[in-house]
Amino acid sequence: MAKQTRVAPGPVFPNLLKKEITVKPGVIVDSPKIGHKFGDVLRNPNNTYHTGSEVNATFVGANPRNNPKLDSTYLTVERQNGNTTAWDVIATDANWETKFHWRRTNTLLGNSEVDVIWDIPANTPSGNYRIRYFGDHKNILGKITPFNATTNTFQVL
Repeated sequence: MAKQTRVAPGPVFPNLLKKEITVKPGVIVDSPKIGHKFGDVLRNPNNTYHTGSEVNATFVGANPRNNPKLDSTYLTVERQNGNTTAWDVIATDANWETKFHWRRTNTLLGNSEVDVIWDIPANTPSGNYRIRYFGDHKNILGKITPFNATTNTFQVL
């Protein structure tokens, strides 16, 4: 830097992803809870919240390892755009104020649930909101199928 000359970039590190091993077994199968289908909302948010509150929703889910969603998201928090039917995404699983919790509720049957939690930031404008969950389930033949689900609308005051 003192001589203002460029230095060689150095060696290129090899890509070892194909040699990586894991001892964690793959997903065998997902199945919805009896009497439900994937994405069913088991617990909707309350009707109203204030900024600083925590919104919780629970869905019939599937193992997130079926699709790591590297270029997408497992969840969105959406705000209704005025009095229209349009919705704007205001948060995803990449935001600090959201949490995504997956749990296997029955290992033998392959049942699981997903909790989506949104800590409403202090500067959140009032309006109508909803939470969406995006999952992918795997059947016994290994076919992976995407699905999505949406909670009831709730107000932030």
